[in-house]
Amino acid sequence: MPRDHPSYPPLVSALCRPPVRGARVPDWFARLFDGLDDGPQTRQCVAATIAAEQCRGLQVEGVGSFHFYTLNRAELTRAVCRMLGIVPPPVSESETFPAAEARL
Repeated sequence: MPRDHPSYPPLVSALCRPPVRGARVPDWFARLFDGLDDGPQTRQCVAATIAAEQCRGLQVEGVGSFHFYTLNRAELTRAVCRMLGIVPPPVSESETFPAAEARL
């Protein structure tokens, strides 16, 4: 997959464009996405797995918290959090739709 292809993962695209100078995407990393143009779910699975592995490596080195830029792809962040054992508490319907409850 060409690195300027629109379906190239956002993380890779972000690393490849200025102003990030000197950032390099390793060939092995780019190859993980080769042939996945027609497989968005597989691309997301690969991306989430890579991110979770990177976070686990950072945890081993003592990093205790992370900040994710979702780039409007919150599902990937949720998947990474699940793989790291971070499960959000259940959200009640009233928390999800407070304005609707107020009108009742």
